[in-house]
Amino acid sequence: MSKTYLILDVKYLCYRCRYAMRNELSFGGTPTTIIYLFLKDLIGLQDKFRTRNLLFCFDSKTSKRKKLYPEYKSNRHKKELTDEEFEFEMAFQYQVVQLRKKYLPEIGYRNIYQMKGLEADDIMASLASDFTKPKPENNAILITADHDLYQCISHNVTFYSPNERKELTLQGFKVKYGINAWHWAKLKAITGCSTDNVAGVRGVGEKTAIKYITGQLGIKTKAHCYITNDEGKKIIKRNEALVKLPFKGTPEFNIVEDELSIKGWKSVCKQLGFKSFTDVNPFPWK
Repeated sequence: MSKTYLILDVKYLCYRCRYAMRNELSFGGTPTTIIYLFLKDLIGLQDKFRTRNLLFCFDSKTSKRKKLYPEYKSNRHKKELTDEEFEFEMAFQYQVVQLRKKYLPEIGYRNIYQMKGLEADDIMASLASDFTKPKPENNAILITADHDLYQCISHNVTFYSPNERKELTLQGFKVKYGINAWHWAKLKAITGCSTDNVAGVRGVGEKTAIKYITGQLGIKTKAHCYITNDEGKKIIKRNEALVKLPFKGTPEFNIVEDELSIKGWKSVCKQLGFKSFTDVNPFPWK
């Protein structure tokens, strides 16, 4: 029987948690809001997709992309934090680390990934490639809001954004955008990504890039000229190295059997004061 795996963008899920509850939770002086809501989300995702096979992908603090392109994400974190905001950020980062190093392993999750210089989406893309091989036995769902991962959608890999509560399949992607999912990296190389501070070809947006990719953009248009001239080609080549997933040199990651334990779950709940979770079976699905 085939299995369904959820490939989780942990940072994204944790950021969703940080804005989901007004009153901060703590137990014994230790902040617990992020961990509480993250575990609550895990229960919900496992129930929705009827699986307990979870693959946890974490960002690295360092970035190989930034070494390649120093402007990469340089538009982030420019705001000076107040003391309260700084304290909140430290509590947030602490909980994410504790999830990775302590609590998820104690529950029995074994597929926890982080690698120096790589982003979570690199690891997610590498894992997703395991499900695109000829006649794959299992299927995977990418749990994230990062549209860069559209390029990983295949006949056995779908995309699910908890924000939108919609699952995007390969066929659904083709209907929505009119291109194949593997064209998405090319599109992003042309248009760039303002979120990551990666400049694209001047004056070319998503719709125009799709027309170019599908051969519907007139060769005499300014946009076509901007894409195909020397400057445009240089920008696209630079961006391809930044937007194509996984990043060049990313290794393959092994998927192993979890050692899930109700005892471990109850222990974590007790340590963190999560009484409402004590009698919950967090992994009923096979």
